[in-house]
Amino acid sequence: MWLDQSLKHGWLSALPVADWLREHLIVQLRALRNTIFSVWLAYTVVWMAYGLRLISSTLLQVGPELEEAARSTGASRGQITRHVTVPLSRYGLIGSWLLMFLIFEREYSTGVYLLSPGTETIGSMLVSLWAAGAIDIVAALSFINILLVVIGLGIALRFGVKLHD
Repeated sequence: MWLDQSLKHGWLSALPVADWLREHLIVQLRALRNTIFSVWLAYTVVWMAYGLRLISSTLLQVGPELEEAARSTGASRGQITRHVTVPLSRYGLIGSWLLMFLIFEREYSTGVYLLSPGTETIGSMLVSLWAAGAIDIVAALSFINILLVVIGLGIALRFGVKLHD
């Protein structure tokens, strides 16, 4: 792991807490690498900007005067979100989630990097099975993948997602 080597021999070894980081933080990170939590964290970090970009236009359409009106009646921030913002932007959030699902479904690079037993994604399984020569299983898994994309696309179109302007 490059961080471990940098803390031991590299430029990070000059930090006063380098030994503590190596002994505590790096060991904990190694233990987390082969868990489903690491896959969730990696996908969250990689796709957060894209997801926020998709929902930002939906959230901008909710006028601030509606939130101010709810605030003036004594609603808390959680109540404003639950009773004003989310109901008004529900379909935009669902459409954004479905578009993200369609992109996630065919993405494999993040899953391949974190591939370990118990943390496989469909994309990483396709790559590892292809490398192992199991073409028939790859074909079946690809069909399931295409079926999931078609179902997701059908739901997205049902909610009014436009593919072309």
